[in-house]
Amino acid sequence: LLFGLINIQSINNKSMLISDLITDNVLDVMVLTETWHSCSSDVPLRRAAPVNFSIIDAPRPRHGDDDTGVNHGGIAVLHRDIYSSRIITMPFHLTSFELLVCFLNSAVGKFILVNVYRPSSHNITDLTSLLEIISTYSSMTVFIR
Repeated sequence: LLFGLINIQSINNKSMLISDLITDNVLDVMVLTETWHSCSSDVPLRRAAPVNFSIIDAPRPRHGDDDTGVNHGGIAVLHRDIYSSRIITMPFHLTSFELLVCFLNSAVGKFILVNVYRPSSHNITDLTSLLEIISTYSSMTVFIR
């Protein structure tokens, strides 16, 4: 199982770069942080996934009525279609980091992928709560930061 991780700092003009990187390195899972995307249907995010890949994502929520500026957050996981995926929703509100937790399951096995993105201006204060919840699952867990 081959993973990749990139802090992409906007996927808008890097879709083909990501797709080629996944294909050239025969990656099974690519994790992206700082995608700067607004929703799951954003075209650059969709174009980054090679054929036979799926995407699960967590755009950074916008606050209030601000829909004019760049959304400087967002996390995405691009994975081979041989894995079924399901987002695991955490039962608490995060304030110090962005998070995408999901099950990835295939005929070979299943695991939990925990993708944590902490902006450099924040200290992680919610990590204990996250670890307590993740420890209740009986699957192998992969943390990516």
